[in-house]
Amino acid sequence: MFIYRIEDENGQGCYQNGVWEYNELGEHNLNSEKYPLPQDDKGIDRYIEEIEITGFKDLRQLKNWFSLKEVKRLRRNGFTIKKVEVDTITALGNKQVLAIRFPALYEIQKEPTWLKEHIGVLQ
Repeated sequence: MFIYRIEDENGQGCYQNGVWEYNELGEHNLNSEKYPLPQDDKGIDRYIEEIEITGFKDLRQLKNWFSLKEVKRLRRNGFTIKKVEVDTITALGNKQVLAIRFPALYEIQKEPTWLKEHIGVLQ
């Protein structure tokens, strides 16, 4: 099963660690109708769990969230659109999905920080 994400080479999304907001990569107002937080996205209606990642069920959903201008800006800052294999999709919202990634797909030297912190939870 796959989802689409915009992430860096370490598998971190552009909203993790405040990259999007602090680098002023976009004009998203999270917690708005167009860009809802997971708990405000109809179909999810709950907070994201630490082990989950956000993404999009298809490219159309991703394009509804990020404009071409934003994608280009993110690419200049080390992010790319990736088709990510996930273990399970845990919630389907109108604007985004929540999922749990396969931890075994990462080479040890490229494990994202969040995965290292939660590897015990996944085993």
